[in-house]
Amino acid sequence: MMRFVVLMLFTVTLLATSWAPAVAQDTDSSQSGRSKYEDRGVRKNKSQDKEEKAQPLFPLATREDPTIRLSSRDQRKIQKLLDLSQGESEQQAEAQAMGEDMLANPKVTGYTRAFVSRVMADIRLEQDDVQGAIHYLQTALDADALSNDQHFQTMLVLAQTLINEDRAEEGIVVFDRLIAESKTDNPDYLIIKANALYQLERYPEALELAKQLVAASPEPKPSWQRLLVALYAQTEQPLEAAKVLKTLIAADPTDKALRTNLAGMYQEAGDNDAAVAVLNEMRAQGLLTTDRDYRALYSLYANIEGHDADVIAVINEGLEKGILEENVQVYTVLAQSHYFSDQIPQAIEAYKKASEIASDGAPTLNLARIYATEGRMAEAKATANEALAKGLPAPGHAWVLLGQVEHNLGNRAATAAAMKEAAKYPETKANAEEWLRKNKVR
Repeated sequence: MMRFVVLMLFTVTLLATSWAPAVAQDTDSSQSGRSKYEDRGVRKNKSQDKEEKAQPLFPLATREDPTIRLSSRDQRKIQKLLDLSQGESEQQAEAQAMGEDMLANPKVTGYTRAFVSRVMADIRLEQDDVQGAIHYLQTALDADALSNDQHFQTMLVLAQTLINEDRAEEGIVVFDRLIAESKTDNPDYLIIKANALYQLERYPEALELAKQLVAASPEPKPSWQRLLVALYAQTEQPLEAAKVLKTLIAADPTDKALRTNLAGMYQEAGDNDAAVAVLNEMRAQGLLTTDRDYRALYSLYANIEGHDADVIAVINEGLEKGILEENVQVYTVLAQSHYFSDQIPQAIEAYKKASEIASDGAPTLNLARIYATEGRMAEAKATANEALAKGLPAPGHAWVLLGQVEHNLGNRAATAAAMKEAAKYPETKANAEEWLRKNKVR
């Protein structure tokens, strides 16, 4: 039976983080308490600043949010570093050199060291130097000097980076620390852990977490629901996966992949009729556009008794539209469906087409069998010999057929010779030797 495969790739995307220096007080400024950062728009006005402080990203964090104090000189330096890091490649190279110099100075400590390390991590990520980024992210965390929002966002990016690097076990350790210390219940963060568990094939754990997130959200994101589908599929719950797929399809009826997967889930559940109904609806809407689409539908019909006419109709439609590839499998299935529908001439024509393009004699031997069944012994003999000439994985069956044909033609010596050949092959040795004994042929 043909199986649909749910192909869903879940990539953890790094969350965007705005990195502006968090300055509580400018102790060295001679600008009446107003730093140059404020002049250049780095800091918000006081009312905005108060509003942001009243709505932290991690309000339940157990970590005490540090008070950050920077001199004007340090502020200028890290602002320059930040500006350069967000520029073109030449500016990023300058930022990298500047950051390395600052971190090489043992006097650079606390918030400045943590912030510079965090910016250096972003530069390394931009350069696809993931190992370097991981080092700097960890350095920023070890300094333990960033604001809570920056500190936990850094932890989040480290967890995500490890997960994306196929180091999901390490990523989950960091992520669990993030949850323990920040007490966050943000579903946008928690889904990352569910993805990591999926990556580690810890499907039951991932499923429980994904179910909780989807159930708790009035409008769960499609990506969460797709993950839930994949997890239901991996835990052999195709009908549960189908329920979620139907919800996704209702929101986006034009998504062909969702509907194909829905058919696949019904097939996995053993409900071929439901699977056929989904694919036929797609067929009526012109959504069967590939060879694989048509093969899926005719294969389903072929596995439901009494649907030979539907198999024939789907194959012919696919061939007429130029969508279904003309290959041995297609013509063999078409021939079999015609044969079981007592449409012998059409079955013969289909097997002839299969024989023309086959690399071995298997369909040719089937054609010979039909000729023999229909009493067309001369054609059966010629066709069986043609099959042997083209090559067969089990030649003994062709020799047995030739023995039967020669017997019907009244050629006793040729019958005996064919059965002697059949006795040379393991697939027909026992039956052929029994025939030879009963007929006293040596």
